[in-house]
Amino acid sequence: MKTILVIHTGGTIAMQKNQQTGGVSLSAANPLSAWDHSLPEGIDVITEHFLGIPSPHMTPAHMVELYHFLSKRMKETNAYGAVITHGTDTLEETAFVLDLLHADRDTPIVITGAMRSSNELISDGPHNFISALRTALSDASRGRGVLAVMNDEIHEAREVTKTHTTNLAAFSSPNSGPVGAIRNNSVIFHHPPHQTKSLFTVTRLNKTVPLLKTYSGMDPAILQYFLSQPIDGLVLEAMGAGNVPPALTNDIRAFIERDIPVTLASRCPSGAVQPIYSYEGGGKYLEDLGVILCGSLNGVKARLIIMAALESGAATDEIQYIMRDF
Repeated sequence: MKTILVIHTGGTIAMQKNQQTGGVSLSAANPLSAWDHSLPEGIDVITEHFLGIPSPHMTPAHMVELYHFLSKRMKETNAYGAVITHGTDTLEETAFVLDLLHADRDTPIVITGAMRSSNELISDGPHNFISALRTALSDASRGRGVLAVMNDEIHEAREVTKTHTTNLAAFSSPNSGPVGAIRNNSVIFHHPPHQTKSLFTVTRLNKTVPLLKTYSGMDPAILQYFLSQPIDGLVLEAMGAGNVPPALTNDIRAFIERDIPVTLASRCPSGAVQPIYSYEGGGKYLEDLGVILCGSLNGVKARLIIMAALESGAATDEIQYIMRDF
């Protein structure tokens, strides 16, 4: 008998649709409790509730608090693994923060959610929940850090992202594909683990790191505004493989001269930023200025890893070293 710690944080998976108004909101009682009879064999579930909020209300500070709550309860219960139910809008961000902090890589942590509320036709919440439990129970999940399970697919926290607003198949890993799947109640992995250790030990995540998407003809006044603000870092979602309009380069240089790290992600859904173009605003030009390239991480995850690195006291050159693995 294996013990699995289940932590419900809120989200659509814990919501119901009002048949009169059409609005969807959190239920008084978690609807997943009605599915206790469908739990996999050989499992003892310990259930906890944390926050109980829609996922757009989740903050990086909440994510760190969730990790420390999870870690504490895992030790107290001697659980084999954990399942976290979560809203889908920020599921990838919470999964990524947990993965950055999760020290015991042999303890599976699985996060899941739902695209439809519990009383909608063909609600996906119960199925995703049971699939997440099966994944957390599997010995093959050990050493993989934090996993996201949605729609019978298993994704790494580093890679997974929400790619559709409403479709049941809303999650994908554009650069790598899912690492596994649940087939006929069996957990199957296709790829070896990508990362084998946690990166940070932090107790908070409160650094101010804005995220800006670049676009053609972008007014540098936007960057100049942030130059006047007490920010700790800046992430730019660049065009293509890491290129920005030339009008931005003077202000980017000003951030770097103030020792405020500037990190470059791509606004493309797949691929990595690379130091290719040496023209003004090109990826090579920006790297030579001191801009940090974050590989294939998307903007929201680049922001979170910069926040964690800054909280841990990392200098810009140390952050550049960390990003080489991404």
